[in-house]
Amino acid sequence: MAAGVAFVLAGVFVIDPGTYSPAGVSTERTWHGLLHDIVGPIAFAAIAAAVVVLLRRFTRWIGWTAAAAVVALWMAAGAVNGLDYAGVWSPAPAGLFQRLSILVGFGYLAWTAWRIRSEVAQRPEHAAGTGDAYASREPSSR
Repeated sequence: MAAGVAFVLAGVFVIDPGTYSPAGVSTERTWHGLLHDIVGPIAFAAIAAAVVVLLRRFTRWIGWTAAAAVVALWMAAGAVNGLDYAGVWSPAPAGLFQRLSILVGFGYLAWTAWRIRSEVAQRPEHAAGTGDAYASREPSSR
C-alpha cells in the first residue's frame, strides 16, 4: 500500500524541469519537485520491502534476487542521473533504470500473487465446487 500511495504522490507532485529543459524554462527547485524527490525513494523502498516480506512464502533466492535487483537498479538510476548532471554522460538513461527497477519489483509481486492464487485454487474446499474457498468453513463465533 505504501508503494501505491508513494507512486500516486510522485505522479501528483511532478518533477522539476531538468538539464534538458528548453531555453527560457526555469530550472529552479519547486515545492512539488521536492515532494516528488521525497516520495520517489519511498516508493522504491516500499517495493523492495514488499518483496522481502513475501519472499519467505516461496523460493527465497528468487525473492532476495528480486529485492537486490530493485535496490541495485534504483541506485544505478541515481548514479547515472548524477553523471548526467555532472556532464559526464549526457543524456544518461536514468529513467530506464528506474523503470527496470519497478518492472522487476512489480513482476515479482505479480508472480507471488499468481502463486498464492494457484495455491488457493488447489485447496480441497475450492476444488469441491463451492466456488468460494471459505464457504465450507463454519462461521466463527464472537
